[in-house]
Amino acid sequence: MQNIINNISGSKIIETSVSLLISFCFAFIVWLIKIAYEKRIKEIQLIAEIERILSYNNGVLNDYKELLKQWIPALKEYKAYTTRFSSFNLGKDIQTTILNLDFVNVYLPVIFSLDRLESDIANIYESYSYAVKVLMSIENQSQEQLKNWHIFNDGLLETLERILPEVIKIQNDIIKTIAHSHVLFEQKKCSIFQIITYLNRDIYPKIRKEDITKKEESIIKELEEKGIYLK
Repeated sequence: MQNIINNISGSKIIETSVSLLISFCFAFIVWLIKIAYEKRIKEIQLIAEIERILSYNNGVLNDYKELLKQWIPALKEYKAYTTRFSSFNLGKDIQTTILNLDFVNVYLPVIFSLDRLESDIANIYESYSYAVKVLMSIENQSQEQLKNWHIFNDGLLETLERILPEVIKIQNDIIKTIAHSHVLFEQKKCSIFQIITYLNRDIYPKIRKEDITKKEESIIKELEEKGIYLK
């Protein structure tokens, strides 16, 4: 009789333990899904913000192109040129927590290129403005001084003519990144499967290159209609 009671007690203990284990596992799975969902929402919001930043930078980059198109002819005629620069939004206050490494590997080089371009142009213009100021402060400029100015001017002209194609390349990279971010945003927003990742890469659905290309072509067409696409 005692054996029967012991067996029944043992069975209840096992059943209770199994029930607790199942409850714990269920609660843990729910917690994981909740955390993954919250990360997904934050990531979607971040991607939308990055797309906005890139669109703004695309406009600033077009201003840089117009600046170069005016500055280069002025240098060719040895005329003084003055201007003001807009700054890029490099998103330094944004913490890049995007899980899609394929997108991050496209986005970060664009930001680095913009940062380098802004720094280069600012340094070049600072040196140029100082040289112009010094030259203008001399009442009777000697032939040697004018010769040195022409040498400086010609060197700067050569530098800016090299930079202009780089500006165009950066804009093309920005447009590709905007297209990539838009496709990524739409997929993450519409697909519950996008909460599933492995080694910081989305498992399913995969972003198709043809979708990015299609969106890129759409963006270029829109910019051409607005007259702000670099050619």
